[in-house]
Amino acid sequence: MDNQTERFCLLVKGQVQGVGFRPWIFRTAKLWPLTGFVRNDTAGVIIEVQGKRSDIQQFISAIRDSKDAPPLSHITEIESETVPVIPQESSFVIDHSNSAGQVSVSVTPDTAVCQECLDEMHDESDFRYNYPFINCTNCGPRYTIIKSIPYDRPNTTMSDFAMCKRCSSQYTDGSERSTLNSLAKMLWKSLPRREQTESSSLGPASKRRRNACSCSGERGSCDSLPRRSSRPAKPSWL
Repeated sequence: MDNQTERFCLLVKGQVQGVGFRPWIFRTAKLWPLTGFVRNDTAGVIIEVQGKRSDIQQFISAIRDSKDAPPLSHITEIESETVPVIPQESSFVIDHSNSAGQVSVSVTPDTAVCQECLDEMHDESDFRYNYPFINCTNCGPRYTIIKSIPYDRPNTTMSDFAMCKRCSSQYTDGSERSTLNSLAKMLWKSLPRREQTESSSLGPASKRRRNACSCSGERGSCDSLPRRSSRPAKPSWL
């Protein structure tokens, strides 16, 4: 029975939108030979996952028990049911959100900027150096910018502002917000300043969790803000 291909549909309820939950599910599913999709809907996050029962059980356990879940996420309930197997499905993807149905999902509150974002903002080698609107999937505005559910960038006030090329690349690539980048960041920070400059191929801390980047368009985006030749004094409120 464990070797037979099965498919389950999971509805994850709680504070699971606008917190980097879908990219985390995407990366977690990649740990096993599973296919399917994850998407937001008006009740929470829908996951359809296909593979061997034993792998699916481990995947579900990882979601329930993982200490690596996005820090702003909070799961209150996971409903599951079996659904028909989809033959020839070959990958696990982040699917488009579904806005149909009655809204019951929790709206994530605004949170203060996280330390990782502050580190980026004060890092002269980072392309978001001195960027005043910096935030990520672990911090920043949520409740005050959302216009409708599900929580997606087009459903927020950020939809009026175009992302720069680098931010857009990070936004569309779930793998860029992986734990591997956290490890790379730790290595980067352990290097002397000169070696950091010479080893830029490692990628600075900017390559992480940019689901919530708030680039403000062509004239005010991350890449187009003016750069200072020297580090300014750190404001007292940071």
